[in-house]
Amino acid sequence: MTFAPMQQQVEEWISQRTSGYFEPLMMLARLTEELGELSRAVSHQYGGKRPKPGEAPGDIRDELGDLLFVLICLANQQGIDLDVDNLYVKLALANDGPRMKRIRPAPMGRAYRYQRRLSHIIVSVAERDGGSSQLVTRAEEPAAKTAKKSAAKKTAAKTAKKAPAKKPVAKKKAGK
Repeated sequence: MTFAPMQQQVEEWISQRTSGYFEPLMMLARLTEELGELSRAVSHQYGGKRPKPGEAPGDIRDELGDLLFVLICLANQQGIDLDVDNLYVKLALANDGPRMKRIRPAPMGRAYRYQRRLSHIIVSVAERDGGSSQLVTRAEEPAAKTAKKSAAKKTAAKTAKKAPAKKPVAKKKAGK
């Protein structure tokens, strides 16, 4: 699947019908609005939410198209190529986030405190340079660097001399 033809079509449509793309924050607001419309259409069709009287239930296909159009406009305005064949995960991190302190009701009018743990997930995506198609499964530090570091630590530990421990001096009591 390639986005290049779609990006080109959107670019041509924008150049023929408008003076240019909206500002990035305006497009982000439009993207959020289209996502809300899509969620409403999905909720009407599959969820328990019914359309209001006089409201059309919404077409998921139309809402997905609107969302994709705004997304491609944002990518074109920022100069981003959406082809997934050129992308790879540059960095993926998951670590502790903040903890929320909560109270759970307990029998006899008591309460138990607990912490709701959250996490931060960071995924950074980048484009490949020159179209190299090698798949990288793990990022490792070169063996030569780690060998040099461990050897340097061992020699530093051998050469460092510890000072002898001093014995505590007992205080003399003043005599009468």
